[in-house]
Amino acid sequence: MSASAAPSASSICCASSRQRARRHAATYLRKVIASLETTPAGGPNDALNHAAWTLGHWVAAGALDQGEVEEALFAAAERNGLVGDPKDGLRKTWATIRSGLSAGLRQPIDLDADDQRPARRRGVRRRSPRSS
Repeated sequence: MSASAAPSASSICCASSRQRARRHAATYLRKVIASLETTPAGGPNDALNHAAWTLGHWVAAGALDQGEVEEALFAAAERNGLVGDPKDGLRKTWATIRSGLSAGLRQPIDLDADDQRPARRRGVRRRSPRSS
């Protein structure tokens, strides 16, 4: 067996890190889709856009496949009634998915960072609980 045939420690480490990131991304995808499926009436389009934007970060980093994400988002939109809604429908649903993903793709998540949540959108701030 030649020395060049054996994988280097750094290549094993990087492959392991990529696999871990993909598993983490797949878990995150399932959570986002489950949340989207249960979005109450009146908010599914905004929720779909946000979900697509969030998952776009992971697609841009190579941790999720764009086609799989698009299919999962569309299936969730069918289950929450967005696709069948006369106001939204098929065309608007796909437009929302593509718009959200497109925006998310511009900001890949750093798979090597300890905290793998993507940066929040500008102008959206979390309110901290007020202390008594």
